[in-house]
This record gives sequence, C-alpha cells and structure tokens, in this order.
Amino acid sequence: MKYMSKVNGGRGGIIINTASITSETPFPTIPIYAATKAAVSHFSRSFGDPLYSGKSGVKVIAINPGLTDTQILKNIADYSLYDPDVKVAFDVMRTKVPTQKVNNMGVGLLQVLEKAESGSVWTIENDQPAKRCLNPA
Repeated sequence: MKYMSKVNGGRGGIIINTASITSETPFPTIPIYAATKAAVSHFSRSFGDPLYSGKSGVKVIAINPGLTDTQILKNIADYSLYDPDVKVAFDVMRTKVPTQKVNNMGVGLLQVLEKAESGSVWTIENDQPAKRCLNPA
C-alpha cells in the first residue's frame, strides 16, 4: 500500500488478500488455520475502509476460496492434523464439502477484480461465480 498509494506518488491499485471459507464458520479440525484466515479477512476489511482507500486510491479486498482441487488440499491432513481422531473428522468433513476446480478460482478472481468494493470479502467456491459475503467473520 505504501508504494501504490497516491499520497506517495503511486497510481493506486488493488490488493487482494487470500483468506478462506474457514474464516466464515468454525472449522474445529483446523482451528489455527481457520483463525489466521479470519484475521486475513478482518485485516482486509480494516485496510479496505475509506479511511485508507479514500486517500491512497488502493482498494483492499479479501477472497475466501472454498475447497479447491490442489495438491495442498490433498496433503493438508498429512501435515497439519496431529491427532488421529481429528484427521478422521477432517477426512469426513472433506467428503461432505464440494471441491471446486482451480479454473473456477481464476474466473472468480476476475469477477472480484471487476466489481468488488474496497473492504469487501468474497467467497469463491463450488464451481460457482464469486459472491460477496454479507457478514464476513
């Protein structure tokens, strides 16, 4: 923001921070991950406020990707869940939540770039278009 800010000679711009759907609702199987993603969402909403964006010309937005078919999703249970019961619960939860294709994230990100207001949070999941979170974490 410092270098993009119109106050400092920049041209403004857009910062997109990646949070997660885990920031929208409790995820007891990955609590630290969910908490840090909620912090990213709040951070983006705060810096996206007109107090900052009005002067700087820099929009700050957060996206909350849903489960996406990537290698990270395939490996998450192996390195982040130390309790076997939690790993089983995570695997069960993962089978109940739809997984989206990576391409949907790209399309959703373009939608967000085109229409998002500074300080807004957007969910991109289930191979659906991006939608604005009305009550983000």
